[in-house]
Amino acid sequence: LKNDFTTLLQYAPKATNPDAWTAYRIGQAYYTTGKLSEAEKYLALAVKQAQQNIEFKAKLGAVKLELNKAAEAQQLLEDVIHNYPKHVQSLTNLGYLHFLQGNIAQANQYYDKALALDPDYEAALLNKAGLYNYLKQYDKAKALLQRVLKQNPNNQRVKELLGQLDKLL
Repeated sequence: LKNDFTTLLQYAPKATNPDAWTAYRIGQAYYTTGKLSEAEKYLALAVKQAQQNIEFKAKLGAVKLELNKAAEAQQLLEDVIHNYPKHVQSLTNLGYLHFLQGNIAQANQYYDKALALDPDYEAALLNKAGLYNYLKQYDKAKALLQRVLKQNPNNQRVKELLGQLDKLL
């Protein structure tokens, strides 16, 4: 059931008092199936039971970010970065959070840190491309999207974005 999230969720209501890892996996399954409120509930339980687990906090922070709970997301993500400054996913999500808040320079710094640690991290490349697009630096956005497409040639969303950028150039 590790990757069969729909079937896993059939068992979730039976898990009345799950341990941290079970709660995390149920939360991940809800996240993957787009049920963010349920994901938040189980991920919060996982974090409560295993407060030192960086991955649990990072995932809960990402869910809170998607639920527009910026202050809570920022606190969780900054806590992860404080304890593990090289957590690429959290750096990327903090960049996105700052971008949403209009802190463009800060967003760029977080994206640069993430990409310095993992130059091929797709989410950071996509977010930085979005930042360049926002700044109307279309050539730079296109270059990053082409890097993503080289790594992931079947990414239809990136192909669409490149098509849109070509119309702007």
